[in-house]
Amino acid sequence: MQIKCHECGLRHRVAAVAAPISKDFQAVRNFLGSYIGWRLTREELPGLLIVKIGGRIVGCVGAMRTSKNAFYLNRLKVAQAFRRQGLAELLLRKAMQQARRFGARRAYAVTLLENGGDYLVRK
Repeated sequence: MQIKCHECGLRHRVAAVAAPISKDFQAVRNFLGSYIGWRLTREELPGLLIVKIGGRIVGCVGAMRTSKNAFYLNRLKVAQAFRRQGLAELLLRKAMQQARRFGARRAYAVTLLENGGDYLVRK
């Protein structure tokens, strides 16, 4: 998949959606920032999937098991320069695949409309 950076105008190849490694912790924490008073902890890192372009994190999603067969999808964020090109959809699809491998039959997400929830509602 290739996406265009709205800042520089160049097209970039998305190599993979992958789990972050421990050395990515601070970069992921900085990328997500402070979200309604929430800050990423090291214990939450394994539940995330990230996308990097040129070593920079440009997308993230989290999947947390809430019961034997249900997952909560959270922490969905795409860098402003890479939005509206299907990256959030790719992240959600990969998170759902991962959740299914762990036995999920249901998934749910809570989001704010100002943060893209209008898109999720339409899907």
